[in-house]
Amino acid sequence: MQLKTNSEWFEWGRRDPLFGVATWERKNVDGAAPWTDAEFYALGASDWKDFDEHWRKYGYTAGTFVEIGCGAGRITRQLASVFNHGHALDVSKDMIAYASKNVVRGNVEWHVTEGLTIPLADSSVDAAFSCHVLQHLPNTDAGFAYFREVFRTLRPVGTLMIHIPIHTFPTAANGKFGRLCDFLYNGVQRALDLKLTYQRLRMRLGGTPPMRGISFDLGKLHRTLLAIGFERVEFATFPTTSNGSLHTFVLATKPGAIDSNIPRQ
Repeated sequence: MQLKTNSEWFEWGRRDPLFGVATWERKNVDGAAPWTDAEFYALGASDWKDFDEHWRKYGYTAGTFVEIGCGAGRITRQLASVFNHGHALDVSKDMIAYASKNVVRGNVEWHVTEGLTIPLADSSVDAAFSCHVLQHLPNTDAGFAYFREVFRTLRPVGTLMIHIPIHTFPTAANGKFGRLCDFLYNGVQRALDLKLTYQRLRMRLGGTPPMRGISFDLGKLHRTLLAIGFERVEFATFPTTSNGSLHTFVLATKPGAIDSNIPRQ
């Protein structure tokens, strides 16, 4: 099933794959200082050091990884240097083409997908990673669908580290106020959907592709992950060294004992 948001990523991949991944000021292809490959992949190396520090403390097995939304390979290059084998997924064939030319290690398999499903067998990977992807899905239900796919494809005791914008409303003092905030937030999202329809029309006429932005309710996300079957669900918020921006990741584990009969690449 094609997601509505895929159309803008087809365009970002075709027009400006590096800026589509790292939207820093003036770094677009027509900007004053567009990304060079050296700068872009150096950014990936810097950010990965910050991400890896937290994931290693949580614990992961460096066997086979799957990366959801690899883009132009900013982090894929780093994952390929740490893991034995991996699968990189993206909805944009142009992003995949750019990444595969710049991630030269031969231990990554590339997959162009339609979104929401992971084209891998059950219990086939040790770790799942994603950064700056789920925030661009059309809604949170699409995000939860990806988490179910991650659970399916992870091996027992496999882990995930997924960047995901979260919010929480002040329900402790007054539950009704929190529900009002949630109602208003959902109303804003519906209004933004209408705006996106207009922006996509302009995009087809040559305008700038939009970038959908959603956030996940912390409590609902936590409850959903537990209901899917994950354990050791944790959240980590920290700044990146590259520009000091805060990133929030969820980390979780698929329960069960390791099956020694399952080969690890």
